[in-house]
Amino acid sequence: MNRAEFVKEHLDDLLKNEYIAGLHNDRPNSAQQEEIKLYVEKVAGDAYDTIGKEYFETKGVGGYASSLLRTLGLAADVIGDYTFWAFGLGAVSKLAGAGLKTTADAIDGAHYSSTRKDSDLVDAVEIGARGGLARILGYVPLLPGAGIIDYIDGSNKFDVQIEDLVKKYVIGAVRKRFDPMYKPARVPLKNYGNPNYKGNTIDDAVQAAA
Repeated sequence: MNRAEFVKEHLDDLLKNEYIAGLHNDRPNSAQQEEIKLYVEKVAGDAYDTIGKEYFETKGVGGYASSLLRTLGLAADVIGDYTFWAFGLGAVSKLAGAGLKTTADAIDGAHYSSTRKDSDLVDAVEIGARGGLARILGYVPLLPGAGIIDYIDGSNKFDVQIEDLVKKYVIGAVRKRFDPMYKPARVPLKNYGNPNYKGNTIDDAVQAAA
């Protein structure tokens, strides 16, 4: 995925966001509405370059490997659903499926942490653990749908995290530019000399735009 593809995929959703749509619809004429649309498109692209470019464009072999492992894990889940009661073979198959998908999470998590300079392995593990209930339920033979839900959720959980950061950034930027009620937050001068104050991370940029 590149900048143009990302913007094309997410522009409509951003414009339908309740806050942005409200500002858009409140504009007195079509020219001003178009101004907001073009600004959202530009900021979404800029946010992609800052927040998502390295993550999406450097997946490489690891991305293919994790996708393959998830697919194999889903196949093992399905086989396990049909053979669970056959001499315990199904139990082994479903356990293998869970293991394959967990390995895929680890690969995606390592890539996520390596491209998020303000993140670390703990963040990646936390994101990877989301949907853990679906993975556990996916092991139960009477709930085959849970394995599919786990597959779908696992395949994009890290992508969604990046997309949410971009969305927050865009909403914040639009608010600054077009909301007449917006008042910028004032950071106390003493904070700039405080070693606990961090003002150079992606999350700080998102908060600053909000």
